[in-house]
Amino acid sequence: SNLSQRFFRNQVRRHLIPFLEKYSPELKRHLGRLAALAQDDFRVLEQEAHRARGSLCKKIKGQWIINRHGFLTLPPAIQRLVISTLLQEMTGSPYRHYSLVETVRAAAQKSGRSFTLNKRLRIHIDKNTLKLTN
Repeated sequence: SNLSQRFFRNQVRRHLIPFLEKYSPELKRHLGRLAALAQDDFRVLEQEAHRARGSLCKKIKGQWIINRHGFLTLPPAIQRLVISTLLQEMTGSPYRHYSLVETVRAAAQKSGRSFTLNKRLRIHIDKNTLKLTN
């Protein structure tokens, strides 16, 4: 798959990066350094999200119950990671579904709502909690 031009990432590697290197010969080195810095930052965010999840989320009878008020005080990046890890666990999928995560974050703002996120996941928001069920 790394050789197939069908994938956008391969088109970037094969065409865009060599083009940009004409203007910045150190581009790959700079991108590598940027990636390493971002990875370090992301590890810290993951640690904070893990702590937040441990203190705000409880799994009871296959349902995740999240302290709504505590969740709403978290920075958006931590909120995203908490929800993302819960959804990954619930769906068994390793992918971070940005649209589902943002739907949960937006829903958390208003209580008294229940709806289906996709065919398998349901959310209920009341005054004090968010409940995720599959």
